[in-house]
Amino acid sequence: MKNKSKSPGQSVASGSYVISKKKNVILEAYLGTCVGVTLCDREAKVGGLSHFLLPEPTGLDEPFKAGV
Repeated sequence: MKNKSKSPGQSVASGSYVISKKKNVILEAYLGTCVGVTLCDREAKVGGLSHFLLPEPTGLDEPFKAGV
């Protein structure tokens, strides 16, 4: 998706987060097997994006089961 706003996008690296009170900021995260969570408080006029890394499987004897 192209950034159509006049504000440049701000990339959120894996395992980090960005919180902003600026208007018209685009926060971007390139998600593979990660999880992105956005929150917005309209009253406080603040929002953010967290880019969570998921753990890797710990053992080779059982297949990895995400979300279990």
